[in-house]
Amino acid sequence: MNIDESKLSSSELAAAWFRANPSFEKPSNLLAIHISTYYDGGTKKWRSDSPVKIVFGSNGEAGRISVTPKPNQNKIKVRFVPLNKEDRITSFIDTARFQSIDISLTKGQSKELSTIELVTPIDHTSLTESLNMIDQIINNFDFKDFDKKNLKFSTMLKLNEEAITDVITATEIRRKCPEFNTMVLNEAQMEQRFQQWLQRQNIKCSAQDRDGLFRRDVTFTKGDIYTIAELKYTSSTRQDIEAAIGQLLRYQLHPIAQKPGDELLIVSGNIPKKEDIQWFKLIKEKLNLPLSFLYESESKDCFLGIED
Repeated sequence: MNIDESKLSSSELAAAWFRANPSFEKPSNLLAIHISTYYDGGTKKWRSDSPVKIVFGSNGEAGRISVTPKPNQNKIKVRFVPLNKEDRITSFIDTARFQSIDISLTKGQSKELSTIELVTPIDHTSLTESLNMIDQIINNFDFKDFDKKNLKFSTMLKLNEEAITDVITATEIRRKCPEFNTMVLNEAQMEQRFQQWLQRQNIKCSAQDRDGLFRRDVTFTKGDIYTIAELKYTSSTRQDIEAAIGQLLRYQLHPIAQKPGDELLIVSGNIPKKEDIQWFKLIKEKLNLPLSFLYESESKDCFLGIED
């Protein structure tokens, strides 16, 4: 079905770009969500701009922060336009350059406002370092509608409704933000390894496959069996099962779901304990659904079933 893009909003076009560039979705949202923990200026959404962009503040004005994926470089650019004087910004940049971070001073699009430009690759180590640098910048400079002392988290659901589905309070996010950052990155990396593992078995798969409003992690067909896989990599197998079950039930039983699976597969990043296996088998029996379970090996080169 052809879609008339002229009838789509800027945020809908941005969502379409992320669907076409899935490797950028989680890293981009990770950075935007982290910045939003400080932001108290209302809801912000991704928009179709260069190629997609989210701006905290007013575009073109001092006091703003923006996040822009750079697919040609396989990186993400974060721009900060502080309200402070240039000499203070220059001093900070000179110190920050001693760290392993791609950070520079520019004039931005306006050619007038001093801008800190942070460019990060989308690998785990670089993103972790960039999150730390973002904290340093926000806490060292002044921006419009940013609160560096009392973290806010009011925009998490509205940054990308498909990316984040659980309601987390401001108190919880202050405690869980480092855990959440790690979880998102771990799952993104495991998703790539899972696809590669399937491909080595000559199984074609689709990542971030859509079913109407729903976006499934990985789908594939083996023989006549169409499988929907939900990947989770939290702090334990128990949490992985808890988190995956709800989403798989949505894909299978929600009234607007159009492509239910012949198999519903939980893929865990943790090695299950005996009680985890017993619990999964009990859930499968009670729900009477075609549930299966795989977990990633300790060597991270294959995925095993609970009978292996």
